[in-house]
Amino acid sequence: MKKRLSLLAMFSLGLTLIGVGESADAGRSVRDYFESWLQPSGCSFCGRRVHADMQVAFQKNNEETVLMACCLRCVITEAEQTGDRIRVLWVTDYVSHERLRPDKAIYLVGSTINSDSGPPVEVPWSRREQSELEWDRCLPSVIAFRKRDDAVAFQQTSEGEILSFQDLVAATNVSSSTLP
Repeated sequence: MKKRLSLLAMFSLGLTLIGVGESADAGRSVRDYFESWLQPSGCSFCGRRVHADMQVAFQKNNEETVLMACCLRCVITEAEQTGDRIRVLWVTDYVSHERLRPDKAIYLVGSTINSDSGPPVEVPWSRREQSELEWDRCLPSVIAFRKRDDAVAFQQTSEGEILSFQDLVAATNVSSSTLP
């Protein structure tokens, strides 16, 4: 038992020293990296599963807590609906599942790939009539790629428009992380 506590204490001390030995932002990014893996598996906004190929780490309103979202569209929708300032720390490359700086990624917007939203479904509102669900907070889809060639190849089979991060979030309160 004492040995386990010692290892945990050494690990905590190591993280603290990383934060002290470097700039405050660099220390915070190391903490954020580890904390982001401890988040529950559901999206902080819509509660859907966070898939390995589209997950996004972010912070709201300059808070230090790192949260997870199922996709970048969910983050953008939240910022538009609430007016919250949201800083995206990293996005995920759809091909390799590697983490990318949001401003360094290439995005395919509005493709036919929609992770969990699926096609429109009929929703019974009463016993006499049904309405079709036509809106989903995760649509149109936003898929991040490390390489433009990957985005173009994917676009040829699943449609969509290729955009930069700046173009994608131009009229929102969403910004990119300044951390490396």
